[in-house]
Amino acid sequence: YNDGNSYRLKVKTNNSSALCQFILPGLYIEENTEIETGIGSDNLFDFSLNSGGIVYNRNFIKGLNLELDNRDSLLSIRMKGDNIRVAGMRMDSSIFTLKGKENLFDALFTIRNTSQEMSNALIGTQIGFLKDSIRFTLDSNSHIMLKGNRWQLNPSNIILADSSVAIEGFRLTNGNQYLSADGLLSKTKMDSLNLGLNQFDIKVFNLFLNR
Repeated sequence: YNDGNSYRLKVKTNNSSALCQFILPGLYIEENTEIETGIGSDNLFDFSLNSGGIVYNRNFIKGLNLELDNRDSLLSIRMKGDNIRVAGMRMDSSIFTLKGKENLFDALFTIRNTSQEMSNALIGTQIGFLKDSIRFTLDSNSHIMLKGNRWQLNPSNIILADSSVAIEGFRLTNGNQYLSADGLLSKTKMDSLNLGLNQFDIKVFNLFLNR
């Protein structure tokens, strides 16, 4: 609707199976999914999506809630899902938040797997959109909990450019166990990525995989 100063659009789905298959084969959107968006005379906008479930091939997210707005001169995004399977990874619940303006954003990603011995993760990062690259800077609170063991992620940088990935000071530790990475991956043969492993058992991460 339009009241002369602001605009709002509301959509509620019924059986959209045929439309989904026409637009993108393998896509399914549960009935009663609601989408609402609007923009005011002050150019502030908001967007929300609430769905009982969205499926694409073998990937799905249930209990999806997505909200966007640009209040306080900041772009803010919040996404929550109650049951997620993506690319072989399973999450009983997950929350992703992103807030910032211009080219600098703060992001927080939390995962909880209550059915898998309370495995969970908290990843905090600052994202910088630079002229020719994107920089992810992990903060000191980032960690993964697996079977009661805390795996700490050290502050580090990951820089994505057109044809290269630079990793600066990445280190995942739990007591004497660690995985580290430092260097540059690119098409240039002279570039290299250095990996370090000590008493590291990659099988512990099967708790996050959909076996």
